[in-house]
Amino acid sequence: MSTFHLRVGTTVSLMIVLAVGLGLPPPAAAQAPAWPAWMEPQALNIVDMAGQVPDEVLSGMTIAWDGGGIVRFVSSEVDGDWLRIHVRLDTRRLRSGSGWVTQFGLLGQRPVVDHVSSTVPESWVRVYEGSREVTSEVLHCTYVVPPRSSPSTDASVWTRYPENVRIIYPADMPLGAHGRYIPANTGGEVALPGDRPVLTATFTVRRPAAARVTYLGTQDASFQSFIGPCSDGDMGGFGALVNQLRSLTGGAVRHPRIGLNIPAGANYIAFNYRPMDYDIYTVADYDVNDPNSNLFRPIAGTVRLAPDEGMLSQNLNHGGAFPLLAAWQDADQSAGPYLSLLPPVDRITPPEYFVLPGTPYNPCFRDGGCSTELLQSIYDDSEPIHIVYLQVTPTITDQRPIPLKAADDPRSPVMGITATQEAAAAEAAVPAAAGRFRLYLPGLSRQVPLWTDVPRPAGIFEPISGRMVGYLP
Repeated sequence: MSTFHLRVGTTVSLMIVLAVGLGLPPPAAAQAPAWPAWMEPQALNIVDMAGQVPDEVLSGMTIAWDGGGIVRFVSSEVDGDWLRIHVRLDTRRLRSGSGWVTQFGLLGQRPVVDHVSSTVPESWVRVYEGSREVTSEVLHCTYVVPPRSSPSTDASVWTRYPENVRIIYPADMPLGAHGRYIPANTGGEVALPGDRPVLTATFTVRRPAAARVTYLGTQDASFQSFIGPCSDGDMGGFGALVNQLRSLTGGAVRHPRIGLNIPAGANYIAFNYRPMDYDIYTVADYDVNDPNSNLFRPIAGTVRLAPDEGMLSQNLNHGGAFPLLAAWQDADQSAGPYLSLLPPVDRITPPEYFVLPGTPYNPCFRDGGCSTELLQSIYDDSEPIHIVYLQVTPTITDQRPIPLKAADDPRSPVMGITATQEAAAAEAAVPAAAGRFRLYLPGLSRQVPLWTDVPRPAGIFEPISGRMVGYLP
């Protein structure tokens, strides 16, 4: 099991000298930012898990899934004040003139529609194609600045923070000792010239110390293919297959639940499962005759928490660790302007895969006409999923929790509360006098206050990167 030791007392001046000596930008000033009356919940990022959760538990886990394909965890290592995370990048290609541009993902997850996002601090990346380093060939990076505000749009649109999208070029991504500089982000993509289906990369971050993460155990389960009520968009390019499977079952839906064996003290949950082999949603590059087509590149799936056999949580479609004691209801089931808070959850729905990993491609998935034998095989197949339980304890003492809400999809503005309500919420977010309205977690070397006058659930956000590193249910 990997070990992780917190180091305190390093002066800011020493950090600046070290940064200058390595040709890196100095660390951001350690001052608390202005926070809004409420923030959306985030997943715990991989940087707060790696080095504290054993690598063998995280191995193969999907870290992010977006326009740059999927990012999967390989291994990690702690080197003094640095944490390195080694990943596999299953990229996506975009047409550029008569050629291609390759995009790969970062360690953050974009806040799109009603999906849960994740923020990563500033990092440095080295990229490899096989044994050859290609870091110097980077064209640009598109990323989402970590939000320090409530969303400007609701979950009916793809990007909830459109004003936070940035694009930077190599001049703003200096190449230093650890690779190219990547600003703190809530997801994004890096572009390289050419068509490169699989890359590897090493992301380096300053060793995080914002949360203590304890691995409590893994529950092993299995799941089968998803045969549920889907819109045309949800079925991607495999609508014909979904309809054939529905015919096989007489129209019956298969969206089973897996009961959770939650250990004492668990407050976060993560999922490790193999990706589906086909990107059925990247319709811009759907050449079935080209094995390098985006169609034949893997994607992650949607997992959901649930309190019963009917209600479902937001989409949990990447490999972060998600709050277990506070879950928000799927936008298709809520009434807006915010997602409803679910009752306590005790089960999950497995990844919504139409075919399980390892299923050979057949044109009938898109065109129809699959044999009864093939359909039956897809129906009977099963696949393992590993459910990881964590106890996460923030170590931040100077950050007041921020009330959590999640944008709904009401086809109307998300800021659906009155000015009076907003002012009252903002007033509640002003820090109380020291020592008032606080409880303390026992057994910690540094006491971490649990504010009792903040509306629950509330998130605890690391003040420099803006990532959520804990919550009060």
